[in-house]
Amino acid sequence: RGSCGAGLQTKRGDDTQESTLPPAILAKLCPQGQPLPDAIAQLEPAIVERVVSEILDSKVGSVTWDSIAGLQMAKDTVREVVVWPMMNPELFSGFRAPPKGLLLF
Repeated sequence: RGSCGAGLQTKRGDDTQESTLPPAILAKLCPQGQPLPDAIAQLEPAIVERVVSEILDSKVGSVTWDSIAGLQMAKDTVREVVVWPMMNPELFSGFRAPPKGLLLF
């Protein structure tokens, strides 16, 4: 695992490139200074920066679950399958791992 202050190593074939993410992006990925997950460390820094800026950096609190009218069953399913495992990944591992997909109709 890399630390949030360390650079990311991008592996392509035989060569390994060292690059760093801007400090603002690293602060959002690791707010308490925990280690950078291996899955994120193996991604290209441009992709990580784009995801953080477009998804994680959205205006927090601008859309709440109550803002979505109706579809209570779909909202509950998304919370159980997507949100809960993201909030508590240690509880959702092994046999309790979340499904790989979600079909809403």
